[in-house]
Parts: sequence; structure tokens; C-alpha cells
Amino acid sequence: MGDGGERLWNVPQHEGLFRTLVENALIGVYVFQDRIIYCNKTFERILGREARDIYNSDIFSFIHPEDRTMVARRAAYRLEGKLAPEPYTVRILTPEGDIRWVMLLAQRVTVGGRPALLGHIMDITELKDAQLQVESARALLEELFQGSPEAIALLDKEGRVERVNEAFERTFGWSADEAAGAFLWELLEPDQKAKEGARDQEMILSGHLVRLETKSRKKDGSLLDVEFTGFPVRVGGEIRGAYAIYRDITEKKKAIVALERAERRYRELVEQVPAGVYEIDVETARFLTVNEYMCRLFGYTREEFLSMTGFDLWTDEGKEILRQRIEAVLRGRPIPQVVEYPGKTKDGKDLIVRIHSRFGEDDSGRPIARVVMVDVTEQRRLEEQFLQAQKMEAIGRLAGGVAHDINNALMSVMGYADLILMNLGEAHPLAEAAKEIKEGARRAASVTSQLLAFSRKQLIMPKVIDLNDLMESMAKILRRILGEDIKLEVRFSRRPVWVKVDPNQMEQVIMNLAVNARDAMPQGGRLFLRTDLVELDEASISRMRLELDPGSYGRFTIEDTGLGMDRETMKHIFEPFFTTKELGRGTGLGLSTVYGIVKQAKGDIFVRSEPGKGTT
Repeated sequence: MGDGGERLWNVPQHEGLFRTLVENALIGVYVFQDRIIYCNKTFERILGREARDIYNSDIFSFIHPEDRTMVARRAAYRLEGKLAPEPYTVRILTPEGDIRWVMLLAQRVTVGGRPALLGHIMDITELKDAQLQVESARALLEELFQGSPEAIALLDKEGRVERVNEAFERTFGWSADEAAGAFLWELLEPDQKAKEGARDQEMILSGHLVRLETKSRKKDGSLLDVEFTGFPVRVGGEIRGAYAIYRDITEKKKAIVALERAERRYRELVEQVPAGVYEIDVETARFLTVNEYMCRLFGYTREEFLSMTGFDLWTDEGKEILRQRIEAVLRGRPIPQVVEYPGKTKDGKDLIVRIHSRFGEDDSGRPIARVVMVDVTEQRRLEEQFLQAQKMEAIGRLAGGVAHDINNALMSVMGYADLILMNLGEAHPLAEAAKEIKEGARRAASVTSQLLAFSRKQLIMPKVIDLNDLMESMAKILRRILGEDIKLEVRFSRRPVWVKVDPNQMEQVIMNLAVNARDAMPQGGRLFLRTDLVELDEASISRMRLELDPGSYGRFTIEDTGLGMDRETMKHIFEPFFTTKELGRGTGLGLSTVYGIVKQAKGDIFVRSEPGKGTT
């Protein structure tokens, strides 16, 4: 336009055409000369005001207060011809007080012989908002890029580094300037993995997502454990580059290794400790974990245990103890942390165990018990054996003392009976009475002799003999004593069984045991006698509960097919005067005498018996 604008306004034949063009323009058009002297419909719509309001108002009142001075100055400069036409953005106010962004472009023209501004205005509010959003997003992305704790590198489509963030510089020691333009795999990949790094980068730039754990090299040559994630950057569907993100997991790896090492030590401790360790669900009593000792102690595999409950291990007495403890725990009542259970192994062996319990919850809040178990079977056996030995020792002392006193008195009775017989003669009427007195004293002396044998205070004459020879001579006597209903079978050792014993006492031992076996087989049966040599070690001595030192021993075994005994009876069979026979059929001194003789000969006795299954 310029001066030509003045001519356009004065060409009548084109006035209608140009007015139509201006009025229907998609941008606002106005003419400013001290005030707005013309504006089109688009200008009205942008300002939200009608033309008459615009013509009669100060145009600068529509401008945002912060922009008015700048707009007025630029308008004045243009009117004076000091400022070339150029677009700029400014804020305007709508009648509702809303702020909208517009772009102004004005140039100096002449109207009516006076300078004026022909301006164009475009509403760019939506564009400005979008621009602000883009700038905000870009600023946010930049903050995320620089503020990320992970090391990030932006690569171009050739795979060279364009930018790195601060975490990358801190992590790997390369500055942004040093990293720029380099291939990432050349910077970070250890020499032996450089080809793998180049291949991974090629995969990313071809559109693949790559995730892996690897080692990356720092500037100083040291290696870091990292989690690497690489993915392509697409713009309009075209791959323009890639992001490479590294998370330093060196300390995490160390922590994992330390945790695994600690867990391994804990597992080894739990598996190697000489005690049972297990966890059990309190509500169901089901085993959750067990250690190897539990498997060895009870004979079940770990898989079998995990399908079992605590009730499967205990006797009826133990099951009742467990039931009461579970009920108390679930009701919140206090219970002893230490308790003993009688139980059975998979093969039926009896056990007594002591458990130490701590109660807690699993991850889901279910009550569980963590238990340490100690096998006290041997301890209980030794305690019982010790108490039994003390009892037998006390009884022995009492029996020995009483036997000595009674024996002394009987010697006097027998001596005076002999004097009476000597003085009266055989024909005297009282001679028979004197003989009965002497016989009664002799029988009483026999009882005291057995008591002395039990108390191990009897005078003995030990010598080395072959037990086979003694057995052979005794077998003939035993066949007559046992009778026709009991079959005697004797099995001798192939080698001599040399033992140092009093032969007379050993004969008494065999006789007493055979008579006892005969009485246990009232309907007849079989009696087995065997001799052999045996080597006893600590394990066998403990298993048979013997009071012996490890070494070589001669063994005499007697086995019957009689009535057998229960455990309670077996606890008392060696006690003096204990008998299961009816009144008048036994003194209860036979086995106590056997016990005393064997102990005095530095031996011991092992008994095995069950009701209805005979005795060995």
C-alpha cells in the first residue's frame, strides 16, 4: 500500500470490490488515526465488541495494561515512519475480562492527507496456549532429563551421542562435551563386549526395545553393574534417534550377593545344627519348613513332612499335648515355650523330644510357630538308667546288710541244732525236730546267699573258662528240668568263648534264666541257648543301654517263646522279691541273683520282650 493506499480509497469503481474483500477477510483489519476509524467484522469478533463501541473508545483500553505502553510506543513510531512494519504479539481484554493473545501487523498509510496505520490482527490464543503447553512439556522433559537419577544419553539416528544428562556425567565420569559425537558403545562397553554393545545399539535404532543387565565401563576403566534400557525416538513415524538409559545397580548387586550369602549361611546353619528346626501353621498344625535333622531323626523325606501335620509325629499322649497347646495359642492364653513330646519315628521307634517354640505370623497374618527340637531320648534313658542303678544300689546295700545279719543268726541256729542232735542222739524223740530246725536254717541261708549274690558281696572264685564247655554240660541238666513240652535248642560259637567268671555262679545264672523261661511257657514252647563273641562299640552300647566299655565280650543269649513282658514289668524284673508268679511259686530272687552275679563279673544284661512274643 503506502501512498498507493490513498489512491485505492479514491477509486470509486473498485470501492465495492475492496470493501467486500476487507469485510470478509479471515483476519481483523483496522485503520488507526488517533483512534480506530475503521474495522472489519473479524476485528469486531476478535475484540468481542461492535464497531460503534470500538470507534467511540480508546483503543488502548482494550489492550492488557502490561502491554499498553509498548503498543502505544510502537504505534507512534510507525506513524512517524521510525519503525518498519513487523508482526508482534500482544494481549487484549474481552468485555468479560478474559485475556486473549493476538498478533498485530501494522504499516503506515495516508488517509485524508494524514498519516494512519493500516493494521491486521489475528487471534492466536489457541496457538499461544498450545505453544505454552509445548514449552511447558519441553521444560518438564528437560527437568526430567536432567533431574533423573538414571544416566540418560540421547543418540542421533547414526547412534552418536547428542546429549547426556548430569546423572550420566556423574555415573560414568564423561562430561557432556566429551561424550558428544561418540558412539555410546565405544565409551561404555568393556572391550570384550564391544561387539555386543554395537549390536544392541543397531537393534534399538532399527525400532526394537532392548532391556538387559550388563556391565558398563567408566571413564577411569572401572566397571559398573547396570540395568540398561534402550528404545527408539520416533517423530512422525520416522526413527530420529534413540534413548539409552542406565541404572547403576552395583550396590544393589552387592546387597543381593550379601543377602544370598547371608541366606546361604543361615540355611547351612539351620541344616547343620544338631537339632530339629521347623515352622508349623498353628491353625492346621501343618509343617511349613523342616531342616535335614528332622528328616534324619524321624525318617521322613522333606516332601513327606510338608504333607504332614504335627499330629502325625506324636503318640496319643503327645497328640493331646499338641491339641491343648494349639487351643491355648488360638485363644490367646499363655503357654510354656518349652515342652516335651513322646513321639514315634517312621519305622516305629519311640522318641522323647524337647521343643522350644516362638510364635509369630506369616506374611498373610496367619499364626505360625517357629520351633527348635532336641532329641532327649538318650538323656531320658540315661537318667532312668541312673535312677535304676541308684535304686538297685540302695536295695543291694540293704539286702547285703540284712543278709549278713540274718546269716550270722542262722549260723548260730544251725550250730545249736547240731549240738542238740549230738547230745540227744538219733533215737531221741526230739531229734527229728532238731533236724527240721537245721533244714529250715539251711533254706534260709540259701535265701541270704542269693541276697548276697545280688548285692555283689558274695565271695567268688573267678577263673577263665570256655562258655561253650559250660553250656554243653548245663544242656544235659536243663533238658531234664524243662520237661517234654519245651524243646531246647543249643547253638555254640565256632570259636572258644573265653570269659573270666565263677563257674558255679555262671551255672546258677543259666539255671535261673532257664527256670524263669520254663515258667513263662506253661503250654510248652522252645528255648534257644546261644554263645558267641561280640565287639561292642559306643553306638551299640548306647543302643542296648549297657554299662560297659567298648571292647570284645563273650555273649550268652537265652530266648524263649513264652508269654513275654510289657515295659512296666521289664523295669522291675531285677529287683529283689519282685515276681509276677502267684503266691508260693517264687521268691522273686532268681533274676536279682542273675543281675548281681553278672554285674560282679563286670558284665551287663540286655532284655528284649513284648507281650505274647517271648523274651530274649
